[in-house]
Amino acid sequence: MNEKHHAYLITQFYRSFHSLSVSGQAADAVFLSAARIYGEQRGHRMALRALRDGHPLDYASYFAYGEWEPGPDAFDMTYDAEEGRVTEQVLRCPWEAAFEDSGDESCGRLYCSEIDRSIVRGFNPQLIIEVPCSLYQDGKCQFHYRSLDIASDIFHQGEERLKKAKGPVIMPFAYHCAHLWKVFCGVSYSVFGAAADPAINKIRFETDRRFGEFFFEEIDHYKKEDFDFLPFDQDKRGYS
Repeated sequence: MNEKHHAYLITQFYRSFHSLSVSGQAADAVFLSAARIYGEQRGHRMALRALRDGHPLDYASYFAYGEWEPGPDAFDMTYDAEEGRVTEQVLRCPWEAAFEDSGDESCGRLYCSEIDRSIVRGFNPQLIIEVPCSLYQDGKCQFHYRSLDIASDIFHQGEERLKKAKGPVIMPFAYHCAHLWKVFCGVSYSVFGAAADPAINKIRFETDRRFGEFFFEEIDHYKKEDFDFLPFDQDKRGYS
């Protein structure tokens, strides 16, 4: 699995919420709530790994403990670190491309307006992130990460911290898709009750038809996972 599978699920739930809600505004509110929960849980897991390894919840740890790595040539992005600030600039993004290809730019605008802020908030709500522009409006995404303790060698600091990692940091995209599925299904049932059943079954059917049965075979592997915490390794009887 990769970014396109992840983006596909996002668009399917966006459409589903709009079909179930009394208005577009109500649907967007439900969608943003799901995106916030998903992002904050992911940021929280990043924080738990940093704490596990004895590191502070600063931006050096935030960048080091990201849970995914991009596929080859998926992104065109740069990072510029200076005292007090990191600037990230993205000129090509697989999520934006997937949202555009599916005709769901409104979904992409909404999701991208929230997800990075939510991840940072879940990691450490005291950290500051600014998102002054996006690919949808400005031809580029730009993020400003601000903190007094940011140094120009912040990424080297992160590399050094990862040398002490006591478990895996990067999770496969099947894990991320399963996390998204669980959160957005949970929000669907919480808000729409029994009416969510046929809507979720439709998403599952359409996803099977597009990607094949392997997709949910991998997703269902994580159906008992508590995504608020680190994965539990049954063999080692510990969290990783």
